Amino acid sequence: MRKFNYEARDKATDTIIKSIVQAESEMAAARVLTEQGFVPLDIKEVDESGGLFGSLTRRVTTKDKVVFTRQLATLIGAGLPLSQSLRTVLEQTENKKLQEIIQEIIADVEGGRQLSDSFGKHPEIFDKIYLSLVTAGEASGTLDQALKRVASQQEKDAAMVSKIRGAMTYPAIVLAVIMGVMLFMLLVVVPQVEKLYSDMHKTLPFLTAALIAVAKFTA
Repeated sequence: MRKFNYEARDKATDTIIKSIVQAESEMAAARVLTEQGFVPLDIKEVDESGGLFGSLTRRVTTKDKVVFTRQLATLIGAGLPLSQSLRTVLEQTENKKLQEIIQEIIADVEGGRQLSDSFGKHPEIFDKIYLSLVTAGEASGTLDQALKRVASQQEKDAAMVSKIRGAMTYPAIVLAVIMGVMLFMLLVVVPQVEKLYSDMHKTLPFLTAALIAVAKFTA
């Protein structure tokens, strides 16, 4: 299935809608929109190319997910309809990849799909725990509270990962310094010692000779 960005007029509300739809072709996309009660105004296929650099810059980070989840929870808790809440979050989202996903979710929700079902189409963003909490929130009528719990858990997980990375950074720096000193000794200091002993016509100590052999092997 291909993805198409579209702009259409909603016959029921006479408002202009911008979102994304999945279809086999542009004609099929127009047919889907018409069946949903929209008048297609503009349809363009989503360009998902961009190579390695494009995939890196479009990656959805944990921070992106936390902000999205908290904003959605706040708006729903304030009494806004789900569709309107999603559109408001979309307007405040900067990450291009997440924008596309939110547009798909909006299209699903406005087409009658449950929010949890739409989230389930994007497992790379919404994991099983996320989906379980959202599903439970929908069933109990406490979706905003469920989303807040998800955001809190995401923040705790991110903090834990940050601590682990921090704990691993210091040993890595120490190891790099030690390796640098060893290379300096082997490539600079030891050859100078060899020259000094050679000029003095003296036999090198065994350990020094071994270090020189290693230095010559690595050079």
